[in-house]
Amino acid sequence: MSQSDVKFVTRFIPPDHISSITFSDADTKRLDEIHLFLSTFDIRRFNGLKSLSFGQTNAQSRQQLTILSKIIDQHNLFPLRLSNLDYLVEHIFRPVQHVLKYIAIRICTYYQYRNILHSLPNLQTFQVEYCDNNDNDETVRSSATDRTYHQLKSLIIYNCQLPIEYLRLFLLLTPALVNLKLISPRKVYGPVFDGSFWEQFIQIRLTKLNKFEFFFVYPIQRNLPVHSVNSIIATFRTPFWINDKHWFATCDHVVKTSQIILYTKPICMNDCEILVRCETLPMNSVCRLIKHRTNGRDDITATENLTVLDLTGYPIGEQGAQDLADVLLNDVTLNTLNLQETHIGDSGLEQLTYALQNNTVAMTIYISLILLLTHCSFVQTLTKLHIGNNDIGTVGAQYLAVALRNNLTLLALHLPLNQIMNEAFQYLTNGLQYNTTLTTLDLRFNSIGDNDAKQLANVLENNKSLITLDLSGNSLGAAGVQFLVDALTRNNTLITLDLRGNNFGAKGAQFVADALPHITALTTLNLSYNLIWNKGAKFIADALLYNTSLSILDLSGNDIEEAGAQDLANALQNNTVIFSFLYS
Repeated sequence: MSQSDVKFVTRFIPPDHISSITFSDADTKRLDEIHLFLSTFDIRRFNGLKSLSFGQTNAQSRQQLTILSKIIDQHNLFPLRLSNLDYLVEHIFRPVQHVLKYIAIRICTYYQYRNILHSLPNLQTFQVEYCDNNDNDETVRSSATDRTYHQLKSLIIYNCQLPIEYLRLFLLLTPALVNLKLISPRKVYGPVFDGSFWEQFIQIRLTKLNKFEFFFVYPIQRNLPVHSVNSIIATFRTPFWINDKHWFATCDHVVKTSQIILYTKPICMNDCEILVRCETLPMNSVCRLIKHRTNGRDDITATENLTVLDLTGYPIGEQGAQDLADVLLNDVTLNTLNLQETHIGDSGLEQLTYALQNNTVAMTIYISLILLLTHCSFVQTLTKLHIGNNDIGTVGAQYLAVALRNNLTLLALHLPLNQIMNEAFQYLTNGLQYNTTLTTLDLRFNSIGDNDAKQLANVLENNKSLITLDLSGNSLGAAGVQFLVDALTRNNTLITLDLRGNNFGAKGAQFVADALPHITALTTLNLSYNLIWNKGAKFIADALLYNTSLSILDLSGNDIEEAGAQDLANALQNNTVIFSFLYS
């Protein structure tokens, strides 16, 4: 900006109309502009000035800043904003110590803060963007017994990185505080999250404090003690907080980012786009599961209760499980919860189980932990259980068997890709023998063989509840298929059977064909991709002539050629039951 430009501006903006000035000499060009400004304007004419801000100041401009101190001396500025603290305390504050009442700075240490309080006896409000502990430990300790400063009434710290012992000393300097605003990201749980710590400190050291706003956050880490949102907020429910001070705090567990946030309502500052929170209100012990959508800092645009929560792959751990359990004790809207690969552990599992016992809403749960199976018998709201691709093995199958024998509400069990075979499959079928509620069983891709099929056939002969059975992608041979279809001739409930991708060949198709006229309940049968060829197609075609129940049949992917296709076509012409037939 040239001198002519500055003069041109002055024609339209008289100095006495200016209420705020910001100086910054981060580069040479900016420094020249400061010189130009000072040479053009008569600082005595800035009668309306209320705010003066100093950016990065260096030695070359100190003479000019000393001149600018006269502006402060002339006017009751509110506020003064600056960054080069040490120099400005020495050269600007001391000459005007009886004038300044409000200062806002970018960075401040304990020693600098104490020096400001000592230099400005009339300072009432102090605001700092970042507060750290770069001071020497000995300096802090030696000053701990120094005088206190009663002039400051309002303290605002936006990013407090001080350890708790330094933060305590920081606050001890100003026992007459009336307003305190404190925002502090912490690395781990600590005293700042404890309402009893603050209660005792305020009652003894900050007796005049009338308004306390805070925002504390820490990341949840595995292998550290669990502090649930309920246990944290409980320390803020005492008469001191609720009745005496009327300070109401909220504690959130931001589930997907694994953070605990403790805050007062006026400065809720999370700027994530979508948050799933376990929120506890200070007036009672009820937790809520909600979704917050925000457009930025302090701009919440929508809040809604959740009916579906998918946390697949998020390591929420025991902490997350505990807080979700607190939610489920009272939640009446959530009906689907996906906890696959969430590492909730034994303790978290127990908490969830207890909560589900007391939740009256029928719920679908997707979970990958075998240990849940130990407790399924006690979860009387569980209707669907998905445990896919977890290799649950023999031990998991034992737990599952116990659950199947005792659970009275489970309707659907999905166990794909779990290598349930041999001994593990025996445990599973033992549990199924005593189950009277399960209607859907999904056993896809479990390497189930002929011996396993024999055990399952024994279950089917006596089972009165199972409606859908999916055995696709296993290792059933012709003998295994024979066991199953023979059992279905004595079963009156199973209506859907999926045997695709077992490659049992034409012989297996023959066993199906032999049993089909005697099966009266089955309506849907999938025999695709089993290499039955033309010979197998002929067996099925002959059986369709006597079919009385089957309405949907899938024979696709069996390499059936023209002759086999013709046999099937002839059979379908005389079949009045089948209305859906798949063939390729």
